[in-house]
Amino acid sequence: MTDLSPGEYVWAGFQSQQSAEKALKAVLYFITISGMCLQACTSTQSIF
Repeated sequence: MTDLSPGEYVWAGFQSQQSAEKALKAVLYFITISGMCLQACTSTQSIF
């Protein structure tokens, strides 16, 4: 394990924060799409 410089620590933290935000956005996107599909399915079922 090599010692990281402060700049490398900042960069590693920045990258991990970015990936965490991307994961969070993906989850929120998935939940939104699931909710829309669920609404569409229930509304079409109530029509028929």
